[in-house]
Amino acid sequence: MKNTLKVINYVLLGLALVAVGFGVFAFFQYRAVPIAEYESSAADLRAQAQLVDESTDKLSEDMKAQQDALREDISQGGDEGKTLASDLAAALSDNEDKTAQLEELRAENERLDNIVEETLAKRREYASKIRELEEKVQAGETDIKICYWTFDDGPTRLTTQVLDKAKELGVHVTFFTSHEANESEDEPEMLRREFAEGHAVANHTYSHQFAAMGNLYQKTEGLIEMIQKQDEWVYECTGFHTEIFRYPGGSAWAKALLGTDPTEAVKEAGYEWIEWSCDVFDNGVAGKTADEIQSMAVWQVKQLDIAVLLSHDWNANTLIAFPGAVKQLQDAGYVFLPLYPESVTMGENTKIKFS
Repeated sequence: MKNTLKVINYVLLGLALVAVGFGVFAFFQYRAVPIAEYESSAADLRAQAQLVDESTDKLSEDMKAQQDALREDISQGGDEGKTLASDLAAALSDNEDKTAQLEELRAENERLDNIVEETLAKRREYASKIRELEEKVQAGETDIKICYWTFDDGPTRLTTQVLDKAKELGVHVTFFTSHEANESEDEPEMLRREFAEGHAVANHTYSHQFAAMGNLYQKTEGLIEMIQKQDEWVYECTGFHTEIFRYPGGSAWAKALLGTDPTEAVKEAGYEWIEWSCDVFDNGVAGKTADEIQSMAVWQVKQLDIAVLLSHDWNANTLIAFPGAVKQLQDAGYVFLPLYPESVTMGENTKIKFS
């Protein structure tokens, strides 16, 4: 009977410690995800902290029950009692170590919660300042001009090069991501890096299939489902949600194929949507040279004080053209910023303004 109790106690102890180990592992895996600028992450982290607290309380209860059972066996004396006494001492020592780890974890949760609150406040402040700059540009109160360079259909095997070049140039861009359109095995890692380095990660639907290629634009409900599925995928990879959406092929395609305007449904689902005002036409079958892409990007952007430039991060020539175009536009007074849902460029405001 004593041996049976001993085995049961060790099994319970092992399960408890495994649970703690899993909790610690899961938490630090989550901490590896960069803190992006989304309000929903704060609530998620608070919920996680609550779960850690509950797990700690449960562990303490289990450990106490095991210790009481061991003491009962020890009280019966004999060599087996001495062995159990030794086991209890080891268990108590291990319990102290685990308790210390859990206290550190609680402190880290509290620290992280404070960081999230500070980060969210900075995010709101940054978005507000960008909006103020846009309004000054529109009013002619500044010589600064804005370029929102966007890359569609990634991450791809070339996205890392975009990130490297953007970092070297000191600029920020926006990535309209689509899981099934990409060709990269490192997609989760690249999505996390996009967030970590200050770029905007936006939504281009999960499938990107439309017209003859699929059924994305057969029903508005199906479109919303694909937007939400991509949002869930980004959240799964990074812990953060997307807030901006771009129609594959543009809103004109969507309206024509659906036979209705899905704009209100998209907004009701919680997403701002955006078009583009400049296009380097780097997704055609014939393709363009890097020089052609660079010239087209620079010329088109210079026609506007606030430009939203469409390109694709699967096109190698676009990556070649990117640094030269950025430098030329910087010399012309343009700054390169990530898109936020507060931007004046959302919705109909990004329609093409010239032929």
